[in-house]
Amino acid sequence: APDSSRIAYHADQDTDNDNELYTVLPDGTGNTRVNGTLVTNGDVFNDFQWAPDSSRIAYRADQDTDNDIELYTVLPDGTSNTKVNGPHVSGGGILSFAWE
Repeated sequence: APDSSRIAYHADQDTDNDNELYTVLPDGTGNTRVNGTLVTNGDVFNDFQWAPDSSRIAYRADQDTDNDIELYTVLPDGTSNTKVNGPHVSGGGILSFAWE
């Protein structure tokens, strides 16, 4: 996080080939999976970003529907996981994002 309170990382820590998003305290304690439950074959992409004020993490994932890439934000402790994009056309998806 920009304020150095937590470290975010992308890994297949719990299930082989299921790439998910985690945070941990700098001393190695408090390891938490922060993405929502993934559908079968769902993945979190590795382009996650901390909010400039360290309050949330934004990430892209096919979390709810396989191959439907959507944008989510979550608190660093894994609570308040929220899909933030609106509906998109069939076959569409979120290609990139940035905190403004």
